[in-house]
Amino acid sequence: MKFVLISPLKKQPAPVFPAADRVGLFNIINPHYIQRYIRGEGGQIELENAVYVTVSQRKKEELLKKFRYKK
Repeated sequence: MKFVLISPLKKQPAPVFPAADRVGLFNIINPHYIQRYIRGEGGQIELENAVYVTVSQRKKEELLKKFRYKK
């Protein structure tokens, strides 16, 4: 997996990473690498390479809606 550093002032990752989702203030992930979602206050996402990313409370519902319709 390749990590890319972008400016924290970047509001929308779409032009840089079309498939990316923002899950927090500084965290942008590619949904193709998500293994599972771990429930919690905001929750965490486990990626394929065993990296855990914290999901903000504000982004939790938006993220869960996307995965409910992918079944």
